[in-house]
Amino acid sequence: MSWDDPDKIKDWLLANREVDVNGCWLWTRNLTRRGYGMQNVSGRDRRVHRISACLWLGFSIDSSLDILHECDVPRCFNWEHLSIGTASRNLKDAYARGRRQPLQGTCQPAAKLSDQAVVEMLDLRRQGWDHKGLARLFGVSKATIGKVLTGRAWKHVPRLPPA
Repeated sequence: MSWDDPDKIKDWLLANREVDVNGCWLWTRNLTRRGYGMQNVSGRDRRVHRISACLWLGFSIDSSLDILHECDVPRCFNWEHLSIGTASRNLKDAYARGRRQPLQGTCQPAAKLSDQAVVEMLDLRRQGWDHKGLARLFGVSKATIGKVLTGRAWKHVPRLPPA
C-alpha cells in the first residue's frame, strides 16, 4: 500500500476491523506487544491509529505529536475516538485514567531517582559534594545532577535556601 492512494488504505483498514459495542474499530491483524495495530504503508510499519488520524483527521504521519485514544483501547483506530496531542498530555491522561502507575516514591515511571534520593542529594551538595561525585553516587549524569540542583528537575521536592 502507498500513501499515493489514500482511498485504498481506507478500504484496507475498514476491511480489517471489528466494531465493538462502544464503537471502537478494533484492528484484526498485526499487533505490537502493547496491543496497537500495525500496518506497512509505503515500505514502513506504522501504527494503525496514526494511519487513521492521517486519513480522517489530516494528521501528518511524520509529526512528533501523539495520537491519543479517548477510548483507552490501543487496538482502536476509529477516528472519532482519536485526538492529536502532545506526549505530555498523553502521559497525563494515562496517569489520570489509571493506565500507568508511577514507581513507588517517584513521580516519573522511568526515573532513576526517588524523592528521598533527591533530598539526600541536596543535603550532600550542601555538605560540599560536587556534581561529578553526586553523579557517580546516584548513578545518573552530571547534567541530571545539575537539573536537580537548580530545580529544573524534581521541582516538587522542597529545597532549603542556600546557607
